[in-house]
Amino acid sequence: MNRDLEETLNEMGPEYRKLVVRLCARGGAEDFRCETRGGRRGFKSYVFRLKSYLTAASLLALVALSVLFLRTSDMRRETRATCATPHEYAMTVGEMIASQNPDGSWANDFLTRRNAEVLRTSDDPEARVAYKKAMRNLRFRGML
Repeated sequence: MNRDLEETLNEMGPEYRKLVVRLCARGGAEDFRCETRGGRRGFKSYVFRLKSYLTAASLLALVALSVLFLRTSDMRRETRATCATPHEYAMTVGEMIASQNPDGSWANDFLTRRNAEVLRTSDDPEARVAYKKAMRNLRFRGML
């Protein structure tokens, strides 16, 4: 036992001294020891069997990497959300009706099907007419 432990046990009483002596006799006093190496004292971390500053550095590196990966996924999500989409794929119902060709189609078959699906769910009476024109065009072209 070291001097600090001796002084503490003198202050606490004989019952605690008996307990520490029993622990030392059973070999359980390893948890109370301090290592002295090169003039520096440091407590040994028995959780990871490493010095405590190595444990702290490892945990800090783990946190830094997790923050880095989370930030990278946020940047990917932002990039996808801000990429320029063609105006045809982000039109409102009014713009769809205004840009519809007289035969009921739009620029291509995919866009015609997509816009017809959006117009089908709309409550606007003009959208119902535009939807019927689009469906007539798709049936005529054999797309349904």
